[in-house]
Amino acid sequence: MRTLLIPLLALAGCVTVRSSTSPSANLAHYRTFAWYVSPTPTVQQTAFERSPAGGLVRERIARDLHARGIRESPDRPDFFVAYHTRLQQRIDVNDWGYPTVFWGAPPGPVSIDEYTQGTLVVDFIDPKTGQIFWRGTATAVVNHPENPNMQKLATAVDKVMKKYPAEVASAAPRQTM
Repeated sequence: MRTLLIPLLALAGCVTVRSSTSPSANLAHYRTFAWYVSPTPTVQQTAFERSPAGGLVRERIARDLHARGIRESPDRPDFFVAYHTRLQQRIDVNDWGYPTVFWGAPPGPVSIDEYTQGTLVVDFIDPKTGQIFWRGTATAVVNHPENPNMQKLATAVDKVMKKYPAEVASAAPRQTM
C-alpha cells in the first residue's frame, strides 16, 4: 500500500520544480490533448490513477490546460498527457565541524537524516513520434506516503503546470461570436 499512494508529495516543506522542453518542439501545434494509456500499466500506476490523489493530479492538469485554451480531445489529440510518481529513500550526512590543530578540539558531531523523497513527473507526448516534448517534475520530502496531503499535492501540480511555456496559450484558436 505504501507504493500505492506514492510520492504524492505529501509534501513537507519545499517543493523543487523543474521542466524542460524539446528544442525541436513547436508548442503552437499542440492545442488538444488526451490522457496517455499505457499498453502495459503496472499495478501501482493503475491503483494510483484510481486513487483520490491520482484523480486530483488529473483534475489539476486538465484545469490548467483548459485555462490555456488547450482542450481535451480523446479521438484525435495533438498530444498525450502522462503522469507518474516515484518514491526514493534518501540519506543526508552532515558533518558539523573540523578538528582544530590550534585548540586541540575534536571534530564536530555528525548527523544522519533518513527521509523519503517523492517525485511527480508530468510528460507531454507527441502521438506521431512517441517522443516527450515537455516534461515537468515536482520533488519534495514525503512525510506520510500512505496518507498524502491533498492540498500540498495540488500546490505541487499547479507549480509544475506553471512551468509549461506561456506562449502555448496564444496558440489556442480564438473563439468568435
